[in-house]
Amino acid sequence: MLRLHVTDFNLQHTLECGQAFRWRREEKGYVGVVGDSVWKVSQKDSTLTVESDPPASEEEVIHYFSLSSDLRKILTPLQGDSVLAPAIKEFWGLRILRQDPWECLASYIFSSFNNVSRISTLVENLSGCFGTPVGVNGLGQYTFPTAERLASLTPKDLRPIRPGFRDRYLLETAREVAEGKFDLEKLHRIKAEEAKKTLLTLPGVGEKVADCVLLFAYGRMDAFPIDVWVERALRKLYFHGRRRTFRKMQHFARKKFRGAAGYAQEYLYAYVRKHLET
Repeated sequence: MLRLHVTDFNLQHTLECGQAFRWRREEKGYVGVVGDSVWKVSQKDSTLTVESDPPASEEEVIHYFSLSSDLRKILTPLQGDSVLAPAIKEFWGLRILRQDPWECLASYIFSSFNNVSRISTLVENLSGCFGTPVGVNGLGQYTFPTAERLASLTPKDLRPIRPGFRDRYLLETAREVAEGKFDLEKLHRIKAEEAKKTLLTLPGVGEKVADCVLLFAYGRMDAFPIDVWVERALRKLYFHGRRRTFRKMQHFARKKFRGAAGYAQEYLYAYVRKHLET
């Protein structure tokens, strides 16, 4: 068991803001699978407690929750924005996770025309069918299936989890990765703009999915994913109700939020889901 002293961190805000899909809330915290380990995490005041099986290192926990980042420094430029200020105040401590690139990519392929609850169900069912048991006696938890495992499947194999039209995209992308035609590690080393163009070559990866992967797996804080919730927030809070094209919204976000665009997006997303009418 690990106990870490944390500052400017809120576990609930971080795990319930829709950026990751493997976490289940329980009475005393959350249970999820990170890599090949089951984590049970809870927070009381400034203490984060992590029980994991197989054991995770302190470095792995710090990396996953982005605990080494100076949140105050990151968010300071955004707090002068009258729209963002109340969102940052209400959801203070929300941090952007650093997820496994393959799992993040595959999970967000499922996100097209889906809500968070449905995506979570698809990801869990996919893992249960094609992942491997993990933890003491399995605990009913499974690793996320590798690209190699999924590359060996057909749409018929995926039919029980009911992914819809996304089955072909997921399997084709898995083959690209498994066969070495698409190098996920390379995206760490190239510029954000080039990384996004590279992701957009994959089946089922559009602008939103590419930006989500860059932000949540690669820590590219200038990425600004735009889904229906964020579009609604921008239109209502910044554009006086007027619609804007996707390109204009992207340009606005990059210019206004710059290197903190990813955090601006996540705080807006949390705020709009709670407060703005559908």
